[in-house]
Amino acid sequence: MRSPCFAAPGKNYTVIAMDLPASGYADNLDHCSIPRPRTGHGMCDSLFALGDPKEPPQFFDVHGQHNVPVLDFIDDFVVAFVDTLDTRIPVKARVRAVVGGSLGGNIGMRLGRKQNIPWLKNIVAWSPASVWASRADGAVGADIATNHLAVKTAWMAAGGDPNELSERPGQRARFFNAAFDKPYLDPLPGPTQPETWFSDRWTCKPMAIKAARLDRLETYTRISALALAPRERAADL
Repeated sequence: MRSPCFAAPGKNYTVIAMDLPASGYADNLDHCSIPRPRTGHGMCDSLFALGDPKEPPQFFDVHGQHNVPVLDFIDDFVVAFVDTLDTRIPVKARVRAVVGGSLGGNIGMRLGRKQNIPWLKNIVAWSPASVWASRADGAVGADIATNHLAVKTAWMAAGGDPNELSERPGQRARFFNAAFDKPYLDPLPGPTQPETWFSDRWTCKPMAIKAARLDRLETYTRISALALAPRERAADL
């Protein structure tokens, strides 16, 4: 029996898929190991390239910049991957689209802004992460405190909180509780984070959420948790 999660009969597709750096089964990138001048804060120093938290009413300050060095690296990685593959199997003329969701959707849209990728004709992005206006600055009125707090929460989860830098009893369970089980606006009621990833009309939604949990159960490490925790908590820079 053909699963409704797959393409209809009579359609032939070639899908080139790879895990992005620091995602899935790819090597983890320990951003906290990147050398930077000591800040004296005793934290993950590389995070200060993004900005730093402040006291209310402005909980985060990007100092007029929006640095995203890991996303820049992933952009270059995808382009280099296609360039290298094309030297072995000519694929560029046959690429119909770059397809991705969440981080993959974000990267697809970032690549779409570049002018020097002639093989990129179409982008298919669903639930693209962090494509909305930055929460780190520009907020006005009643939203300023909550927007900046959202960014601070992600920054702290990525290693700004020294307690996140080492694995402690219960750390793994807390990660999966925050990422998959409790409402993403906890303590307010509402959907969990994975329940917002896909439409309820999609037949394969429960299976896709279960598969996402299984791969994270298998690949979880303290380093991967530092990279994923801010993403799972739906805060952005």
